[in-house]
Amino acid sequence: PKYGNTNHFWPTRPFSNALWPNRWPAKVWQSDIGVIAMISLLAFWAHRVGAPIVMALYGGPYLVVNCWLIVYTWLQHTDVDVPHLAADQFSYMRGAFLTLDRPYGRLFDWLHHRIGSTHVAHHIDCTIPHYHAREATDAIAAAFPKAYLYDPTPVHQALWRVAC
Repeated sequence: PKYGNTNHFWPTRPFSNALWPNRWPAKVWQSDIGVIAMISLLAFWAHRVGAPIVMALYGGPYLVVNCWLIVYTWLQHTDVDVPHLAADQFSYMRGAFLTLDRPYGRLFDWLHHRIGSTHVAHHIDCTIPHYHAREATDAIAAAFPKAYLYDPTPVHQALWRVAC
């Protein structure tokens, strides 16, 4: 592997630290402490009230949120209209355009700050704040009509098409 044997939870030897910039190992350790603290808190809570309650109040919502995040990400980056490039064809900007905007409906656009319907702009410049993403997307679509990808297919139909 390019960075040697790496581990996202153990940023030092025996694993390669090439994956992490100089200041990051301390942040990785802090994150590890947070993960351990959360697991400990959930275990303590389950011991006090029972695992079914914890699964219903924490595990269920956690799975729903993560499932939705996977669906969102999958539909932004995978579609029959998104080409796959060979290494010699790829560039950063070409890769940035290889994502897809689609309508998620007014409620989900509002709840998620339009990240699904303005995702191409996010790939081109991730520093654009969400409140300017719509105007940036409109400008990108107008400036690059051949490169900009938009699919008006409703989410449930697009998910079925991509999955099958």
